[in-house]
Amino acid sequence: MRYARMGWPVYPVQPPNGKGCSCSKGAKCDSPGKHPYHALGGMQSASIDPSQLKDIFSNNEANLGLLCGSFLVLDVDGPQGIKDLAAMEEEHGPLPRTPTAATGGGGMHFLFKADHRVKSRTKIGGLSIDTKAGATSAIVAPPSRHMSGNTYRWLVSPEAVETAVAPEWLIRFVTGERTQSGTIFTVPEPSDFATHPGASEGERNGTLCRLVGSHLARYGETDDLIRLASEWGEKCDPPFGRRETERTVVALTAKHRAGGADTIRKGETLELDVTPFNEIEAKAVNWTWERRIASGKITLLTGDGGVGKSIFTCYVASQISRGEPFCDGSCCPLGDVFFVTGEDGAADTIRPRLDAAGADVARVHLVKGPIPRGQKFAMSVDLSLHINMLDRMLEEYPNAKLIVIDPIMDFLGAATNSDKATDVRQVLSPLRELAETHDVGILAINHLNKGGRSPKNRSLGSGAFVHVARIELRVCEDPEDAERRFLLPVKNNLAAADGLAYRIEGNSEGAGFAVWEKEPVDVSINDIEGEGGVERSSLEEAMEWLRGALADGRAKSRELLSQARRDGVAEITLRRAGKNLGIKPYSDDRAWWWELPAAKTDDDTVTDGEQPPEAESFAF
Repeated sequence: MRYARMGWPVYPVQPPNGKGCSCSKGAKCDSPGKHPYHALGGMQSASIDPSQLKDIFSNNEANLGLLCGSFLVLDVDGPQGIKDLAAMEEEHGPLPRTPTAATGGGGMHFLFKADHRVKSRTKIGGLSIDTKAGATSAIVAPPSRHMSGNTYRWLVSPEAVETAVAPEWLIRFVTGERTQSGTIFTVPEPSDFATHPGASEGERNGTLCRLVGSHLARYGETDDLIRLASEWGEKCDPPFGRRETERTVVALTAKHRAGGADTIRKGETLELDVTPFNEIEAKAVNWTWERRIASGKITLLTGDGGVGKSIFTCYVASQISRGEPFCDGSCCPLGDVFFVTGEDGAADTIRPRLDAAGADVARVHLVKGPIPRGQKFAMSVDLSLHINMLDRMLEEYPNAKLIVIDPIMDFLGAATNSDKATDVRQVLSPLRELAETHDVGILAINHLNKGGRSPKNRSLGSGAFVHVARIELRVCEDPEDAERRFLLPVKNNLAAADGLAYRIEGNSEGAGFAVWEKEPVDVSINDIEGEGGVERSSLEEAMEWLRGALADGRAKSRELLSQARRDGVAEITLRRAGKNLGIKPYSDDRAWWWELPAAKTDDDTVTDGEQPPEAESFAF
């Protein structure tokens, strides 16, 4: 009954006997002691109801079956499977402590938290390793009997340890073998780029594809992948051309990314997750800095380069690391702060500024990407690939209060088009869920585009940066005092906030820090940057949106209009933007298409008072 108490559905399994299986097939049964006990209801009788289970198991010697809906199982088959697993652990590191059972056949079952990417598979990569996952999969559980006479038993009891999250390298291994659908091959190769001796003519391309697939499976998209592949190509006989090598790497990387996204999108779940609001507890917004930085949300901090944004982030980190009130008297939580940074040096810029601000630097952490095997230096954090790593990091720091990403553009991933709303949302949506899950604030730094626009439309890149963020703050110079800085709200969907002012001073070592004025300032962002024409700024925003949406090539008119509506771009404004960009819709393959003209550049101008074209001319 202990499985039922843990919420694990149990069902009866036909037990073995001395001659094979106790079912009607006897010695001819090909799965003795492992298949459902149909006479007692089989898998259909799976339950966590103690009284029902008592009726099923009280008068028989049935084995126990567990449905795998709430966990996934790494099924290590016999002594050979244990050897295969040991080889992988030697390369990637040991598995985390998690419920583990010894099977009657000499193998092992490792139970991990369910992961929608994992499906039931056998002999993965030709190894003696299987997976069981999903509500229709099951395992035989202790203390069941095996046909050999051995008993299934717990090596690490589920009552003694919580079910662990499977490490990412294991997830990549069990989900990635190449199939006809294009999923990525992840079986460890006997050699990698560094150790492979090269290939002869006729074998070079196939070998390159296998090595790239192995690299992607083990390490993901590392910055040095093209370099490693090119160096390997030079070892071939005859040498493999650098340009051909690069084309192959880029193509396989694109398939790797597309295959992973498709797997996540399809997942294992066949039903929508619907929750009535009477089961959702209402709660107030939790603030990292009241009315300025919300916990569990993304806050966008924008400003021109060199204006003092990083001085501000070091100030915020300092206050949180000490739990000291903010300059406006707001309470400040005590906790850990994490910097993901790509511009300022950690040792010569960030640390001195933290010291100047009085931070408890033991609570402020620098986050870098993983270090590829055999390499000395860490990769850059890639928010499109490393979100699960950030999730595990935050699990280890329960007092985490803030993650600073400076600048956000540097960490979107090489394949993300920062001008394309759909690309940006694909990266920011998981980041937002990460913040909500751990109730941690995300302070994302972004630069500004050229002036002449409404202040709300000046954040660099797609408008999705502003749309996804609940708050946008702007650091800007006082036009009447070059030494003075304003911190002004540009957008705030959660609460109204006053503007603040500070000056940047330096300590004896030359490190800058913020000195805040005691009173709020009666200044708005429109006072500093001007309101801009509403029609003009909307038109410019639509033109920017179109450039991003069509950056990768033509798009169907109806799909483009539908996406524009979802992103808040009005149809009439989109048509005007299209005309200003010189787009002429055309019919092809039984559909109407929009495409950027090849000769158009960023010097496109907006004509005020432009009349929208007729609807039919734009093929909507």
